[in-house]
Amino acid sequence: MADIEADLAHLAEDGDEYWVNEADSLAIFASPGRFETHRLPNHLTAMVEVSDRYHITPLLRAVTFPHAAWILALSQGSVRLLEAGPSGNPEEVRVEDMPKDAMQSSGNKVVRAREAAYARKVDSALRTVLTGSDLPLILAASQPMAALYRSVNTYPHLVEEREHGNPETSTDAELADAARAILDDVYADQVAELADRFGDLSGQGRTATDVSDLARLSTYGAVDTLLVDIDASVPGSIGDDGAVTLAAEAFYGLQKLWVETTSFLASKWTRLSGDFRELGAIAQNEVTKGWVKLMAMFDERIDVDYATKIADSELNDKLAKIERETQSSMAATEKGRKEKRAAIEQERIGTLTAINDEADAAQKSRQQEYGEEIDATKAALAKAKADWQAAVAQANTKAGQQEGKAPESLADRIKKAMSGIPAALEGIRGRRIEAVGTFNVAAAYGFGSQSTQERTAKATEETARNTNRIIQRMTGGQSFA
Repeated sequence: MADIEADLAHLAEDGDEYWVNEADSLAIFASPGRFETHRLPNHLTAMVEVSDRYHITPLLRAVTFPHAAWILALSQGSVRLLEAGPSGNPEEVRVEDMPKDAMQSSGNKVVRAREAAYARKVDSALRTVLTGSDLPLILAASQPMAALYRSVNTYPHLVEEREHGNPETSTDAELADAARAILDDVYADQVAELADRFGDLSGQGRTATDVSDLARLSTYGAVDTLLVDIDASVPGSIGDDGAVTLAAEAFYGLQKLWVETTSFLASKWTRLSGDFRELGAIAQNEVTKGWVKLMAMFDERIDVDYATKIADSELNDKLAKIERETQSSMAATEKGRKEKRAAIEQERIGTLTAINDEADAAQKSRQQEYGEEIDATKAALAKAKADWQAAVAQANTKAGQQEGKAPESLADRIKKAMSGIPAALEGIRGRRIEAVGTFNVAAAYGFGSQSTQERTAKATEETARNTNRIIQRMTGGQSFA
């Protein structure tokens, strides 16, 4: 304890060197021979944990979401790469072979071609720095440079579509602040994806929420993703076989052990005390009988045998009384032991019941939340279905209105189409058909050997005959003249 107190006192007194750079939260891990501090970018609930191991759960969010990123400030006139941490000002990273601007990257007079070449060279130069990194890359660029760079980017962790303005008009600190806000959105999207995945897998029976189940599955390597409430704490331990021993169980186990130990010692002390009392009574009896014998040597009237019998009788009465008192005391101790164990067991059951009730209430709350979301989805689907059915009904109504009109028969439609043929034929009457060259198309069809009137009459008759045959096949033998 002295080492821990000394380390904490030294930390409190070390003002300028340590506390000048503060963060949102501070985690201190102290043990004999080891003292560590960690500045964290997220707000944590204040707590103190004392155990045989460090309580690292609050650090999980900082490990899962590091709140650090690369920032590529890209414009036609300049480019720079920044590394932003959870807090403080970002640091500019020197990149080999990074072009100075778009003009330097290419002498092409076509602006779009020059900018595309510029974006490719920037991406190529960044590979020397970003290869092997898994931090998000946030693009600070305005259009069209943002779209051009995205089209040639090869870094797999480029954040999607969250550009923010022209970097030439922003300081590095402003870019870092904007990047941290973007990271919050990115992490929120990741959490939402995990929640959706958890909901989907829950319906397949592939999730677990009970601590005992999770501990057992973890020992088998059957846990893919673990979601942890960093503000919750369930004191206990996990054995090599995955068995969970809650701190409540251990606490009440220690209480029972204490009761058993004190009861055992009390019984032993009662027995020992009774034995000492019996030895005292026996010794007193021997002294009494010795004194009687001594007195009888000087007084013949003393009956030694009678006096000895009386002393032995009194001794037996004393021993019996001591034994009764000893047994009574030991029985009271045993009764107290059983009552204390029963009270501890009742308290243990009550505590575990309360813990289970709290867990069940939380589970029911989550199920109710999921149920409400499912009900909302079902309601939306039902509304969409009702709207669709209403639209279908409306379309059917309009179709019925159209059906109320007498449909035009096929014969009527053909007659209507044929009604324009005489006028068309009349329009071409009197025209001469000529051919140029050795091939006469009109003569091939026999048109050139007849007069215009004969050809018109013959064509009309042929068309009427063909049309009448078509109508007969389609109307089951009915025709029109």
